[in-house]
Formats: sequence, structure tokens, C-alpha cells
Amino acid sequence: MRDFNDLLELLGCSIESEKMRSFLRVHQIPPPQRLSMDTLGRVYHARTSNASSGIILRFEGRKRYILGYGPPAADSGDDSDELILIEFDVCDDSFPLPFNLTFGDSADTIVTKIGRKAKEKSAEQSYGSAWKFQFDDFRLMAALNKQLQLIWIRVFKMNLSEKSRIELQRQLRDQRKNIKPENTETVAAFKKKLPTQAWKKRLAEGDEILNSRNIEETETILVEFIDKLVEYTIARKASNIFNAVPKLTRIINKLNVKFDDFIDSYEREELCAFINEAVRATGFNLTDDVDLTEEYRDW
Repeated sequence: MRDFNDLLELLGCSIESEKMRSFLRVHQIPPPQRLSMDTLGRVYHARTSNASSGIILRFEGRKRYILGYGPPAADSGDDSDELILIEFDVCDDSFPLPFNLTFGDSADTIVTKIGRKAKEKSAEQSYGSAWKFQFDDFRLMAALNKQLQLIWIRVFKMNLSEKSRIELQRQLRDQRKNIKPENTETVAAFKKKLPTQAWKKRLAEGDEILNSRNIEETETILVEFIDKLVEYTIARKASNIFNAVPKLTRIINKLNVKFDDFIDSYEREELCAFINEAVRATGFNLTDDVDLTEEYRDW
């Protein structure tokens, strides 16, 4: 199996499927040796690779996969928490890249070959930056060095939340009728529910990642976000409410880099819950399975 499309078709397939076994065998990639478990004992991360093949595979357990992605494309059919492929990297030109891409391609060449603009461009990373391209069932991330040349790619299977968010974006015009100006006080009250309240408690208990500066700056941008939501709710501007989230998320991305990745699991969950709940408070019809920050955040 030497074609990118064949590898793409493995997204959503079990490590127990014949297609996956064949791929691992041909490329001499061993099964993951270390499984990370969540608090319920479900596998949420398993990684394996073969340096000589230039391919890195990341799996999630079937139980979590079904919740996030729906039924697997291929599995054993039993109730085991078998591993399902959700993401892969290609970081060596020994394996064909999609769209005739070549390592060393410039950013402009990448856009031309892929035939669409990047949906998102990350803040500066240690290696350079990441440009993300969106397709119907997957996202492709092109990692660029500081000279904006392609150095590796990563492909993610699109989860149910992402698909719902894309569909939501297509229906923004219909959301205007859901926005309720009478909810402005409810929205404004979120300034008294900032997640940083919990952060201050953890800081007082000895949390070494948090400090008064990163908490204070986070509070400032969250308050500004709520003020914008109030303004857009009064004006019933659903598209502005929707677009306020990626703007905020990008600001938090930069803040997280500024303060050496201070946003950990707890902070991420609290921020996401706060942002999505504030949007719902405007009347915006947002189902519980949709996280508006997911596509844009680097934390």
C-alpha cells in the first residue's frame, strides 16, 4: 500500500481490520506499545511509528471513538475497546504526499497544489507554523518551517462536532431569528462566571503553571468577549456572535504561547465550556456536541 488515498481510507478503521494489519505489516510499523487511558478506563491515545517509513499513526479506543466520530469504518464487531485510527503524520518523502506536494514546497505552491486556501493558520510554533485545510471528512495540516516551506503533514479524521460546526456555519442566516435581545443581562452575567475564578483558587493551592499575570490577561480578554456578545445580541447579529469565537480563540492561542503553554486539561475544559455556554446564552442554537473553539485552538 503505497498510495496516500489508501492511507486516507484507513481513517476510522480498527487496528484489528485486515486492511490495517496489512498496512502495518508492509510498512513494518509495530502495534502501539503504550496506551493512555481516561478516568473511565477508556483508551484515548495510542501512538506508533516507523522512522524509516516516515509515517506516524495515532489511534483512539473504540468506546471513545463512537462517541466522537460515530461507528468505525471497520472493526471486529465485538465490545472490546480496540484501537481505531483517527490521525496520521507523513514526515518523510519515502511515502507519496497528497496533491503532488513535495517537502520544501513554498506556502504559495501548497495552496496552488491543494486548490484551496488554508482555513486556519496557527500562531508561530517552535518549528514554524501550521496551515490547516478543510475537506468533507478530514482536515489536512501542513507544517511549515520558518521559511514557510513544507516539512511534514498531518491528517485528522473529522469528528461529529466538527461536522456539526461546519453545517452550523452554513446555516448562519437562519440563526438570526434565535438571537434574543432580552437575554443581554444573562449574557453580561457571564463576566461573574469567569473560569479564572477557579484558576485563582488553584494558584492559591500551589498550582505552578498559573500565575497572576496569565490569569489577569485571560480575564481581560474574556470580559471583552462577553461585552462583544452583549453588543451582538442586542443587534441580533448571529454571524458576529459565531465569528467572535475564532477571534477569541486565536487571541488565547497567542496568550498561551506567551506564557509557556499554561493552559492544561482543566483550563482547556473550563475555557471551552465558558465560551460555548456564553454563545448559547445569546439564544444561538448550539447543540451540546458542538465546540466552536475546537477548529481554531492550539491549546
